[in-house]
Amino acid sequence: MADDYPAQRRRYFLGQAVLQRRKELGLSQEDLADRVGWDRKSVGRLENGVHAVTIDRLWRITDELHVTIGELEREAAAIARRRGQPLPPPEPGR
Repeated sequence: MADDYPAQRRRYFLGQAVLQRRKELGLSQEDLADRVGWDRKSVGRLENGVHAVTIDRLWRITDELHVTIGELEREAAAIARRRGQPLPPPEPGR
């Protein structure tokens, strides 16, 4: 089994990008949860990298945050770089 650490880091920084964008829009975790059909704790778990999301849910989240998945991924990479933890490129087929 391949080391899942890079995937965990990607998930964490993607969550941090969601957190940043949510705050930029002045939304609470509960506001975002209501909009995407989750509870507040699930949004918190996503933002902390604990909760993985399906692509369908990610599309819904990005729609509510008025960003594309690509923009969110770029912001996640930028946050990681600013924290001195650049993300490795995605593995082929992932």
